[in-house]
Amino acid sequence: RPLLSPTEFNGYPLNLLILASALEKNKFSVEICDYDFLKEVEPDWIGDEFCEKAAIHILTKEPVFVGITAMCSNYILALDLASKLKAKSPNIHITLGGPHVS
Repeated sequence: RPLLSPTEFNGYPLNLLILASALEKNKFSVEICDYDFLKEVEPDWIGDEFCEKAAIHILTKEPVFVGITAMCSNYILALDLASKLKAKSPNIHITLGGPHVS
């Protein structure tokens, strides 16, 4: 989940937790990278280089599939993150979900 706000914590991503639970139940390995939460404990996630840094962080986990949730407030960051991921790993499957996409 990309940053929603540089200054406020916006709660836990129940949508991602429900999705992760369903995937794990079907034997998929899941890791949630909730950058909106991480900024609370590591403020250096906030800044102009967020998408570049997040893309590198995600790719160190060697995923074959990345889901990015997007709300109106972080839609541009979600698109930028997807673009950076695709540029660094052209064969990775990326899906956008969340209220803005729906």
